[in-house]
Amino acid sequence: MTPFEVFKKEIYYWIEYFGLKEYEVYVEKSAEKDSDAISTAQIQHEASIVMITMYSEFFKERMPFFYIRRYAFHEVAEVLLSTVADLITNKEKMKKEREATHRIIGRLENTLFVDSYKRRFKRIPKAEEHS
Repeated sequence: MTPFEVFKKEIYYWIEYFGLKEYEVYVEKSAEKDSDAISTAQIQHEASIVMITMYSEFFKERMPFFYIRRYAFHEVAEVLLSTVADLITNKEKMKKEREATHRIIGRLENTLFVDSYKRRFKRIPKAEEHS
């Protein structure tokens, strides 16, 4: 499997896992990027559409599938928590919400994702192992 195929499959795994069936989810790979992000999730709540993008620039070198799957999990966690963020209109509060959201996602990655990964793939790769 290519890194993008792994990323896309993992996106749909976690969408199903969290029951985010109200969204039409699209996953794309892009050579163009508008930030330092490795991947992004853009959510349109009114239309129930999610576009998750993996920026191929970051995957030119072989990256362990563990990390690719973790980025996919992170983007789906963004979708999961996005309804709360969507309610905030004050810019100062938005910044604090983004920081809090990423702290929560970090905890989910270090617990739920890692536990699930061990169960599904039997081990966590060492940092120097590649896909």
